[in-house]
Amino acid sequence: MWSNRRSFFLLVHVKQKKKVGLVIPLALPVLEVTLDSLRDSLEVWESVFPQLFAKVLLKRSEKAGRKLRLSQLFTWCFLLLNELRQYGTFEFVHFDDGKNLVSIRLW
Repeated sequence: MWSNRRSFFLLVHVKQKKKVGLVIPLALPVLEVTLDSLRDSLEVWESVFPQLFAKVLLKRSEKAGRKLRLSQLFTWCFLLLNELRQYGTFEFVHFDDGKNLVSIRLW
């Protein structure tokens, strides 16, 4: 299901019965740049205060907190977003119960 055209927008459509619907467009290239900047700044702060981020991420398990870093989570989100953009136009959430409609699609 790979496409030659990459998705550039994430469209969130919310509508309630007898009310005007709301469509929220989110530019994916802007989101990618934001995630990349947040990841870079987190890497700097994690190197300056390593114990603080270990306590923030997982309070109970210090071993797992040292292995998993917040910057890694942003890296995974960035990679997931990049993979989703490869699909082109794609609707991956569609919920309609007669009263409410929620739709999330890549365009």
